[in-house]
Amino acid sequence: FVERVDPVSLPSLDAIATDIEEHRPVALATVVTGPGRMGAHLVIRPEGRSGT
Repeated sequence: FVERVDPVSLPSLDAIATDIEEHRPVALATVVTGPGRMGAHLVIRPEGRSGT
């Protein structure tokens, strides 16, 4: 699965980049199969998750 990633297609991109720069744990999951919407994103942090 390949997709263009920019602040328009992934509004949380800046926050993810900041987490990485500040060495905070963060992960980005993308739905590629199953019942969810193909390409949906889930941002995962120790304190919780958010996504589309």
